[in-house]
Amino acid sequence: MQQGKQTKRLPGFYIALCCCVAVIGIAGFFAQNYNETSTVETSGAALATNEPYDIASIYTYEPSDDESASVSSSETIVIEEETEAPSEESAAAPDSSSGSDAQETAAEYTIDNPDLMSASAIIESAKADENAAPPVLSDPVPNMNVLYGFSGDTLMYNDALGDWRTHDGIDIEADLGSSVAAAAEGTVSEVTTGSRGGRVVIDHSGGLQTVYEQLTDVCVSEGDTVTQAEVIGMIAESVGESTRQAHLHYEVLKDGAAVDPLAY
Repeated sequence: MQQGKQTKRLPGFYIALCCCVAVIGIAGFFAQNYNETSTVETSGAALATNEPYDIASIYTYEPSDDESASVSSSETIVIEEETEAPSEESAAAPDSSSGSDAQETAAEYTIDNPDLMSASAIIESAKADENAAPPVLSDPVPNMNVLYGFSGDTLMYNDALGDWRTHDGIDIEADLGSSVAAAAEGTVSEVTTGSRGGRVVIDHSGGLQTVYEQLTDVCVSEGDTVTQAEVIGMIAESVGESTRQAHLHYEVLKDGAAVDPLAY
């Protein structure tokens, strides 16, 4: 009878043991979950408040001696490579002598190309003309009897046209058909016919130009080089001017602006 009673009690003992094990497992699970939740909340709060968050406070990793030695050697290699980089850049820096070599090459190229030499000569000649002193102008016609003077910005009454206007040059008395000469050496830049008859413009050094109007039988062309006192045309009948008497309309321009011819 006693052995039978002990056999009936065994199932209750195992049931109680299983319950204890289950309680311990559940308690351990909730304890671990609570720790992880607290850690996440702590890091989230730090990020939300922009406070510095040290990951080492949660996960701490201590390398072994072999790993420390490996990391130290890799850092040494990186430092050595960084210190060597400037030397490579300095080696690739352009040599100051390359500029002179380029200039010599350009000079040799110009010598081997006659067209470039001609263009360079023209540019240098133009610069020299601009820097040269203005020439002394001679009288385009003899005797230089001025019939109508230079007005500049002042309005003058025009007898032939019956109005007030400026006069950019001077009208010089001359016999019909008499010759007109270049006032200085230069290059003919314009030959046209307008309201004042034949017109010739000559470019001189120092930024000067001379203009000759009321011409006929013009004997020069654009691009011609003329010498001082060289004949460029003849006096024509007066048209479109303040006087009906035969004359030469003569202008002088300095850097494109009309000036008093008598000042030159």
